Amino acid sequence: MSRVARTAALIALAGLGAGGCMTDHGYVMIGGPEKAYYGYLDTPTADGGHTVRVIRPDPDTAMAYWERRAQELCGGKVKRKIIHTAVRPTVLYEHYGGRPGDFNVEGMVYCEGEAAPAAEAAVEAPPAAS
Repeated sequence: MSRVARTAALIALAGLGAGGCMTDHGYVMIGGPEKAYYGYLDTPTADGGHTVRVIRPDPDTAMAYWERRAQELCGGKVKRKIIHTAVRPTVLYEHYGGRPGDFNVEGMVYCEGEAAPAAEAAVEAPPAAS
């Protein structure tokens, strides 16, 4: 086997090995039993809503997963959704520019029947009589 062929074979094996580290488990919780890197996370908030975060390689799937998780959390009765972060950060700069990272979507979900956020619940008090 020539030196060039051996080098190409080693590069191919290294690529296969590195690709196995970022297995795409589909629509699953990040971490979880599968130790997934891609997927969703959600946590309840003090004002009765939920923070939902999705990490995916592509923006279309990330947005679809975010919407799906919002619907699941609210049983299909979503009152309000606020996406405050939708970014693809640059993770590496080399000789020819940056390499884009994974797409991150994060926001708040409020369901029907849950406590209203403080901004919505605030009602202006009438002026005090003198």
